[in-house]
Amino acid sequence: MREQDGKMATPAISASSYGLKVGELAAVERRFSEVGTFMEQFGSVVSISREEATSTLIEAAAKGDVRTMRSVAEGTVVGGLHPNVCDYDQRTAIHLASSNGKLEAVQFLIEEMHSAHSPKDRWGGTPLDDAIRHSHLPLIEYLTSKGAVRGGRAIDTSATACCTAAASGDVEVLRAIQKAGGKVNAGDYDRRTPMHLAASENRIDVVRFLVDECGVDPSPEDRWGGTPLDDASRSGHEAMRNYLESVGGRSGAPQPAARQGLPHSMEEQRRSAGKYFSFSQRWRKLAPSTS
Repeated sequence: MREQDGKMATPAISASSYGLKVGELAAVERRFSEVGTFMEQFGSVVSISREEATSTLIEAAAKGDVRTMRSVAEGTVVGGLHPNVCDYDQRTAIHLASSNGKLEAVQFLIEEMHSAHSPKDRWGGTPLDDAIRHSHLPLIEYLTSKGAVRGGRAIDTSATACCTAAASGDVEVLRAIQKAGGKVNAGDYDRRTPMHLAASENRIDVVRFLVDECGVDPSPEDRWGGTPLDDASRSGHEAMRNYLESVGGRSGAPQPAARQGLPHSMEEQRRSAGKYFSFSQRWRKLAPSTS
């Protein structure tokens, strides 16, 4: 938008200046690229403040709106515009684009605006950290190819994180954990691995990923000697059982009596814990005070 008497022209002023109705610009009021195209048709020069350009660039990057980003980059910014400008949290346009998985926006920032590929935000996080945390694999590969590095934010690669992702069927999180150096066959305190949880929850895509892509042992044993095949059989997941058998999965040791009736799936564990704590709280209310 152009300047009038040293101040930024509003949509209303711009419209009236060209003999148009305000409503004719309403549809493009918040789209700098379209306003810019409109102005250029009348031979005007697009000129905005650095603050407005920064806000527009970061917002457009978060949405993956490359057209608007290009308009800002090619427009006349009072005081100039640097591609690494940031908000109050030191989050730059490339941080937001990476966090939201906007590959084309990241490519535009690096290749056309020559943005730095690894700026750090106030917590020390880089765009690569954002891409890894949200499992945006194409972005991880692209940023890595450009030499991007991780900063202070580390992805959770713990056994708990792996088991949670496996139980919920989130292959992309598991893949990101693996790329970050995590062990996708690690077990929890009961030696229950992602394979066990995925088999119990019938997450066959997860099991295929772990076996076919990661080379994980299809028959790890938990603390009771149980294997993923045992979990699949006990839960009645026929397709899962057939797949595990086809890749060499085997049944483990006979389950001891102490193991019978214990929860196997994440949901069963949550229900069991809820019953225990509910009983525990009622008991505390009924038990005589020892003080």
